[in-house]
Amino acid sequence: MKRAADTMKRADIKQLPRVKPVKCERCGHRYEEGWERCYWCGLDPRLETQPAERRAVERSGHEERMVQREGAERYGLERNGEAAMAWDFEGGAAADYARRRAVQSAWAARALRKEEKKVSTSASKIQWTDRTWNPVRGCSMVSPGCTNCYAMRVAWRFSGPGQPYEGLVRRSENGPIWTGKIRLVEEALSEPARWRKPERVFVNSMSDLFHEDVTQVFLTRVFKVMREAPQYTFQILTKRAARMAVILSTLHANGREPGSNVWCGVSVENQEQAAARIPLLVETPAAVRFLSVEPMLEPIQLHLLADSAIHWVIVGGESGPNARPCNVSWIRDIVKQCKYAGVPVFVKQLGASCYSTHREDQQSKPILVDLHDFKGGDISEWPEDLRIREFPRATTEQPMDTASRRHG
Repeated sequence: MKRAADTMKRADIKQLPRVKPVKCERCGHRYEEGWERCYWCGLDPRLETQPAERRAVERSGHEERMVQREGAERYGLERNGEAAMAWDFEGGAAADYARRRAVQSAWAARALRKEEKKVSTSASKIQWTDRTWNPVRGCSMVSPGCTNCYAMRVAWRFSGPGQPYEGLVRRSENGPIWTGKIRLVEEALSEPARWRKPERVFVNSMSDLFHEDVTQVFLTRVFKVMREAPQYTFQILTKRAARMAVILSTLHANGREPGSNVWCGVSVENQEQAAARIPLLVETPAAVRFLSVEPMLEPIQLHLLADSAIHWVIVGGESGPNARPCNVSWIRDIVKQCKYAGVPVFVKQLGASCYSTHREDQQSKPILVDLHDFKGGDISEWPEDLRIREFPRATTEQPMDTASRRHG
């Protein structure tokens, strides 16, 4: 014979009288006023805890589950399979509420692990690399090239409570901006051991590996991981060329120099930064040294290319919201400089605000180039002479001192 609590329909539940929930003085959870026991801890919250009763509850969870079921039946809830379905979380059965919260927490933890993995290492859409690897999170702005950095916008998407970039980026009038804080990701150091095929790996695409707050001890561990994974090509790009030169020179002096699979580069967005960073890059011990002329904000003369000290050049205009303009002739001039010096060049994109002039002297009226690709990265839309995507020649030699490292 079925009881009324078993046969009651959901429509009837809404008509049941509601009683005021009160707070258990022992466990802090709410239960219905007039109950003899708290539906959460299973003991009488109005009396002092009896040692024998506490031991009985701790010895077996059956009694606690029976108390929760009794509470659900007393409130008039129908049972659905294994658990009583609570339709009023204010005073309903705690068992189902706790079960639902546990399921939600499990899914939240799973989603967080996916986010952690996504921002730490993932396949990349950047044309000159295959994968990104981020053992450091967070950064700070150091030059005009940082103004519209894509990493700040990406980090903002993962900056909520409990997410990977919490506290590392904030909202400003001009959009997301770094707070200046960084976070070292210890678990990321084991990720290269799980990759399956040789790839080009962009190190710290979401930050700067040589940020001033990254300790030298941690940097030494990062380079040890790269040195022990020769099947991968690690591409390091920084705006802090001075610190990179010091750190790598120190590692070289201590016999811990990076292997031939480590490429080191600096970003140069204008002539001022090119003049400051390129000489420092030339003095950096690395098998391959490269320049990233992106975002290109003005015409740039790349000195020292003819000295065989620079082995690769990447060039491109700025993309994303509020992208600053880039003249096609600027990119064309970089390509000519590289060809003259015999340096491989990789034209990444023309930018979101690309314009052109009819004459080389740039005295004619600028014309905005209408490209279907919002980044200007579709090579089929470019002029023929700019459709160049070259990589540096493979090298197996170890980085030596500056005088002996130069090769064409």
